[in-house]
Amino acid sequence: MSSHSYLVRQASTRTYFFRSYTPQNLVKHFDGRQEFRLSLGCKSKIRSRLASNRLSDIVRELYDSIRSEDSDMTLEEIKNILRIELEKSFRYIKHIQLRTNSYNKELSTSSDCRPRGKEVQSFGLLC
Repeated sequence: MSSHSYLVRQASTRTYFFRSYTPQNLVKHFDGRQEFRLSLGCKSKIRSRLASNRLSDIVRELYDSIRSEDSDMTLEEIKNILRIELEKSFRYIKHIQLRTNSYNKELSTSSDCRPRGKEVQSFGLLC
């Protein structure tokens, strides 16, 4: 499994996908499916590579869990877990880029800690 690329790009949309090959001993469990793909919804190769590496670690753990009979997940359940992890990862990256992770002494001591203006717009919140 480690000799295959986890990152592929669809030429027509230039979007990257995570690809996972099903281990031989689990192909029967997944009704003969030898691989699956999950859109990363990203055109940045650097971000996609980071996300793909993280997803490959997660899917490896899920495959191990299925092998040890601790879990009986379907391919769709695995994809849903990966989508959630992907969303969390991209939210974290956005959080860092917007610099909303920095400590602000004035905000922490003021009585009104509600985000205002640009902060509200960047998260799509309506107050």
